[in-house]
Amino acid sequence: MRKVLALVLLWGLALPAAAADKFDPDARAKAIAPFLDDQTFGIGYVDVMRLNVDKLAAAIGEIGKINPDEMDKPKKEAAAWLAAFTKAGGKEIFAVISMREFPSEPYFVVPLADNANEEALGKLLAPNPGVKSAVIGKALVIGAESVLDRLRDMKPSERPELAKAFSAPGDTTAQFVLLPSDDNRKVVEQLLPTLPKEVGGGATKPFTRGISWAAIGVNGPPKISAKLVVQAPDAAAAKDLQTAITDLSKAVSENKDFQNNLPGFDQLAKALMPEVKDDQLLLTVDDKAFKNLVGPLVVKSRESAVRMQSMNNLKQMGLAMHNYHSTYEKFPPAYSADKDGKPLLSWRVHILPYIEQEALYKEFHLDEPWDSEHNKKLIARMPKVYQSSKALPESLGVTTYLTPRAKETVFPGKDAIGIKDITDGTSNTILIVDADDDHAVIWTKPEDLKIDPKKPEVGLANRNGNGFLVEMCDGAVRMLSNKISAKTLWAAFTRAGGEVLGSDF
Repeated sequence: MRKVLALVLLWGLALPAAAADKFDPDARAKAIAPFLDDQTFGIGYVDVMRLNVDKLAAAIGEIGKINPDEMDKPKKEAAAWLAAFTKAGGKEIFAVISMREFPSEPYFVVPLADNANEEALGKLLAPNPGVKSAVIGKALVIGAESVLDRLRDMKPSERPELAKAFSAPGDTTAQFVLLPSDDNRKVVEQLLPTLPKEVGGGATKPFTRGISWAAIGVNGPPKISAKLVVQAPDAAAAKDLQTAITDLSKAVSENKDFQNNLPGFDQLAKALMPEVKDDQLLLTVDDKAFKNLVGPLVVKSRESAVRMQSMNNLKQMGLAMHNYHSTYEKFPPAYSADKDGKPLLSWRVHILPYIEQEALYKEFHLDEPWDSEHNKKLIARMPKVYQSSKALPESLGVTTYLTPRAKETVFPGKDAIGIKDITDGTSNTILIVDADDDHAVIWTKPEDLKIDPKKPEVGLANRNGNGFLVEMCDGAVRMLSNKISAKTLWAAFTRAGGEVLGSDF
């Protein structure tokens, strides 16, 4: 299901129109009409037959500044999925967003050709137990069972403006149509009569009453272009809507949080300001403008996604540490050791049973070092939760999730430390860090990040330019500012130093 959703969200990077099929917005509207009700407010569309995985991957890599090697695996997966989809007779996909299910995932509709293999399409589009597929009318519908039951008995809501909305951006391979109903408008106005103060606090009515419908269509790569058309009830409403958008953009540009997370948003807002023409707002973006404007947003979004994934990984490891502590009344030692004190295997091996990897754990020879002939064979099977850096391929079996190593920390070496030993407080003491790529280690190796009290920041990953991700002993994931003082950071690494953390923590 996520792959399908990703395709719909990446509709803007589809290939230019092929000459095989004539653009027919009426047919497009007719195909999806039986699955729309009075709560439907958004419809996505992708002509899958016109997607080219190689050019799509190249464009994403260029815009997002992604290493080609990193694109190789998802590119192969996407190519295999598209090949299977078209072989099963699939040609196009609609995604429908309704207030009845919002904010959960949209449901998907695939019009069925005469030669379509419904079973094969269902397996491709509904691989998870919670997602079902069923033939309803002349289409395969994919969604939750409750959605399918509703659609089987639903009386469609007439949307005569839909064909015009599909037509407005022209013959584009992918489109998204915003189609608010009167009920949608009333709900928004009742729940949100004014915008949040962070974005200006203006009234929402210029938006709810100024948009009859809106449609965006995108073509490319290799040349990417986009066209936006917003239909207002009349010329006066169109001008009011443009004014509201201008005020909103100005407020967002002046908001410090937006400035930090989206630098250059003011230039972006100006470049994307639609022009008023009679009762419509129009905006066309060519290839150069698209890449210049969207590129920084894609990079920022990707950084945010990587950060969120790293935070989730740290949370899983922190939970595993606490579950280990519940069993043994101590956190795992930094490494296990033989009778002579020689390090054998990292803590990352010993928490495997607590990250749903007990089968892998049982394959290790626990009385042998990490680089024994047997244990070395297991390095390549590193769990995904330890995959910490996109610059370090999973196949290398290396990770940057390390424990802080010093006699004053929670991980002094082969000796295990319990919560009762953390007298500085679990919320004030660091458990795990995300180190930089230069300090990555083989995940099974009994090696971590040695902390220098004078320069405790050395080795920490400042991946987003704002700070360092750490997992605290109470299970909280924190982003510590890169401006934190050495004194405060060292105090956070020690478990029983008695220091008072500075205000910069």
